[in-house]
Amino acid sequence: FKLRRPQKLLEATMLLEEISEEKTPWNYLKIADAHIFLGDKEEALRWVEKAVHERGFRKYKAFDRDYYDLIRDDPRFVRLLEEIIKDRGIGRPAKDFTATLIDGSELTLSSLRGRVTLIDFWATWCAPCIKELPNLKELYSEFHSRGFEIVSIGLDEKDRLDMARAFIQENNLPWKVSLSGRGYEDEAASLYNVNGLPSIWLIDGDGILQHQDLHGDELRAAVEQMVKSDDTR
Repeated sequence: FKLRRPQKLLEATMLLEEISEEKTPWNYLKIADAHIFLGDKEEALRWVEKAVHERGFRKYKAFDRDYYDLIRDDPRFVRLLEEIIKDRGIGRPAKDFTATLIDGSELTLSSLRGRVTLIDFWATWCAPCIKELPNLKELYSEFHSRGFEIVSIGLDEKDRLDMARAFIQENNLPWKVSLSGRGYEDEAASLYNVNGLPSIWLIDGDGILQHQDLHGDELRAAVEQMVKSDDTR
């Protein structure tokens, strides 16, 4: 789509990067987006590369937006996507971890082998995470009896744990939930290099990571297909 004042957007995004205390990859991507709206392919690519290489951006589904068509066929962009997918581990065994659940028990991810498993990194302050919750509840209700599991890794920090526990109880989450109180320093979050929420990972019954960051209808379609595949094995 076209933006009326892309130059103003570029100035605003550059200022945001300058004044932000937290230097996130999203700031770089906003600058890249402004250059895309200006039609400046070279600068757009340069800032996307900086987001990936300097700040560890790995949410490759963000590049599905139509306006990235300007750079989509460029070999440098293709290599970046390949690099991210390889780093994410798509198509390889999921990284194993052990988490303490809110009931005090311990869960090791590999113990769920044989079941399609969704890992949901989330926090109560993450509005998109909360928006996805009804969809996760529907998926769990429909497919749990057929071998589908959800493991939620809460990234609220220590001072918000009471709020997080109350949220879990109020929303009656029926699946496995962990709250370490360490935020992004949580062991599983660090292992999966989570630097933005929501972050959803989908693992098949053989323990192979198949998808990352699907949401809504895309997520439902993937879960349904994977459960059906497991049913026929």
